[in-house]
Amino acid sequence: MKLKKILILNEDNDWNKRLPGIKNSQREAYEFFYTRACKEYGLEIFRANLNWYKTGTFNKAWTYKDNVWIKLKNSIKPDIIMDWAFLNDKNIEKKREILSNFITTTPLDLQLLVDDKLMTNMMFSDMTVNYFTVHNNDELKLVLPKIKSSKVVLKPRFGAGGYGIKILTKYKATKTKILGRTVVEEFLDSSKGVPGIYKGVHDFRVIITGTKLIASFIRTAAPGTKLCNVSQGGSIIPVPLNKIPQAIKRVLKIIERKLVIFPYKIYSADFFFKNQKPLLIELNSKSMISLPAEFFALESQIQYGYLDYLSSIVYKNKK
Repeated sequence: MKLKKILILNEDNDWNKRLPGIKNSQREAYEFFYTRACKEYGLEIFRANLNWYKTGTFNKAWTYKDNVWIKLKNSIKPDIIMDWAFLNDKNIEKKREILSNFITTTPLDLQLLVDDKLMTNMMFSDMTVNYFTVHNNDELKLVLPKIKSSKVVLKPRFGAGGYGIKILTKYKATKTKILGRTVVEEFLDSSKGVPGIYKGVHDFRVIITGTKLIASFIRTAAPGTKLCNVSQGGSIIPVPLNKIPQAIKRVLKIIERKLVIFPYKIYSADFFFKNQKPLLIELNSKSMISLPAEFFALESQIQYGYLDYLSSIVYKNKK
């Protein structure tokens, strides 16, 4: 049987390097993912830079086969694209050119909705914290009095991985240089935790393929910080799917109805609880594929969830 081709899109300029631009701590997880895809699902996975695309095909790509990373210089036309290049003003037109020609689990319009913190707030204003968007320090000073909390959160309007996020007092925020579109939001103390599951500073992540929940877990903050992000030193508490709070499931149904226009999609949703009510922090079209080694079982659950979904699309049968 001819292998179906899945291509992961990125912005890594790694062609002249010995290995692809994957962090050393994550490389083994990617190798597991590529191997499982090929041996268990008949899927061949590639990774390519946006700029390697020329008129309908990619002229080169990385893949992993027989325990070796390989550079392919032949033309590759994928059956599905997973776009994991972070959206920005410079690449949006290139993304549009590419994604309009392929089946994708990350359509551009989905990215524009869920990766944009401001759009998420506008779509789900009754279940998110208060957001404002500013472009400079003068605009920041105008919105700070509208925020009730003594601290504020500053973060890029587009972004993921916890990078660029700052939690500051209002005074310190005014001393921070604002460069470009920045989201300013109310800081909410999540230290009371998730009712019946966890007590402490947290966020609660769920990962969805299509309309199916494939994984859920609590992310805890690194010592001395308020940032609940694994890439920033936080940790994880796996939560079985049957233990997801009903309050979160109700919100997910609302999100699902808003995103029904996208036939294929993979995304994650992050929440925290205030007064036992879940508030949506953000959505993300680029969820994780790797976790710290001690969470191998959860990492495998996520990877198999992706592969089940991808194979159901390309082979037109649900696993």
